[in-house]
Parts: sequence; C-alpha cells; structure tokens
Amino acid sequence: KLDIIWMNPPFKGIQTQTTEEKSYLSTILGPLKTKRPDLSLGFLKIAFEKLKNEGFLGMVLPASFLDNASSKPLRKELINNGDVMTICKFDEYSLFQRGETRIALLVYRKKLNQHSFSHTKTLYCKTSADKALRDTLIARNDTKPEWELFKSDSTKWGEEWKLLPVKINYILNKLKC
Repeated sequence: KLDIIWMNPPFKGIQTQTTEEKSYLSTILGPLKTKRPDLSLGFLKIAFEKLKNEGFLGMVLPASFLDNASSKPLRKELINNGDVMTICKFDEYSLFQRGETRIALLVYRKKLNQHSFSHTKTLYCKTSADKALRDTLIARNDTKPEWELFKSDSTKWGEEWKLLPVKINYILNKLKC
C-alpha cells in the first residue's frame, strides 16, 4: 500500500483500444465496468486499490470522467471511500502537445470508514490554465472571465460531478422547487 500516488495515465477511448486492452480493462474494473470505459479508468481503479487509508492520489484524467456514464461507478467508489480535495476541469485542448482531449486534475484522499467531506476546492477553467492554477495554489477563491475558483460540497454531488459555483447551484435548486 502506498501513501501518495501521482500519475498521468494514458487516455485511450474504447474505439482505439485493442481487444487485449479491452479484456484486461474489463478484468481490472470488474463490476465497476459499464458502457465504454477509457483506459485511464483502469489505472484509477488500480491506484485506488494500492492507496493506503489516509493516502493521497493525484491524477490527470480525461475531463469526461466528471460526467460520463462509464465513469459513474468509479466516481461513486471515490465519494463513498474518501474526500475529493481538489478538482480542476480545463476546457482548453492545448494543455498538452497533441491537444486531443480536455483534461481534469483530481486530488483525492482515501478515508475508509470516516468521511469529513470537506468542501472541495474546485476550478473550472475555460482558458489561461497556468494563471488559474497559480491562483489555486495560493488559495485565492476568485472568479475571472477565464476561470472560476470556488468551494463545492462533494456530499451534494450526484451521479455526475457537475462543477458549478455555489451561486449557480443555489439558483438551480430554487428553480427545481
């Protein structure tokens, strides 16, 4: 078991996975496999299993992890067994050299049988990722045209991890009534 895991696994959609990769991914995910999982979900599952209680996981993920159906069982597993400390979603495609997918960053702490569910530091970034990340590191809760940095209550996250500022969540909940 490990205290800290930080990783950037390969992103590979089901349409580009080999038959062997699909089979191996199905074995790794077991009952958590649904729909069309990205290869990175297998890495996330293994990392979660290798993490000690109270251990930290930092991971670069496809942004689709936050709301697609294939990731739903793993999102539930994470929420039920720990705290999402920080999550960042980037709508830019240019963060990596090939720029083929949007990314999310996840910082997670495994906590078996005890949940604090502290407010998650949440960053939704449209552009200017470098400046937004610097503001995140120095803990400024700030909103600018290029990004929004806010706290969100992960206990209220549903099946999808919608990264919405508190004010917008409040308005949406009022409209539902």
